[in-house]
Amino acid sequence: MIRVYVGGCYISNAFNAIKLFDNIRKGIKAASTLLTMGYLPYCPFLDFMFLLSMNDGESISIETFRKLSLAWLEVSDYFLVLDGYEESIGIVDEIKLAEYKRIPIIYGLQTFLNTEEGLT
Repeated sequence: MIRVYVGGCYISNAFNAIKLFDNIRKGIKAASTLLTMGYLPYCPFLDFMFLLSMNDGESISIETFRKLSLAWLEVSDYFLVLDGYEESIGIVDEIKLAEYKRIPIIYGLQTFLNTEEGLT
């Protein structure tokens, strides 16, 4: 099965809570779409769930989340970059890693879906 890393803007440089939740929604929706089509998406937009399940006094650093994301990106077959990624804080490192590892980068869910037949 084809592994797809779903990246995009999680937190922008100009923090806005409503925009944050909208970005999370878009990321999860894209990953859900891919999952129902038979792909194996990795969705870093679900990282907040780790924080919700922690006990008082526990924490996970942003650096740990970055390492987790990059480790999954390294083993992905494709890197789907969602629209609006230009506002992202961390996407630059992800794009650089994908280019270095020669992981095909596809910009936009619709573009991914339009080229789906050629992805096997």
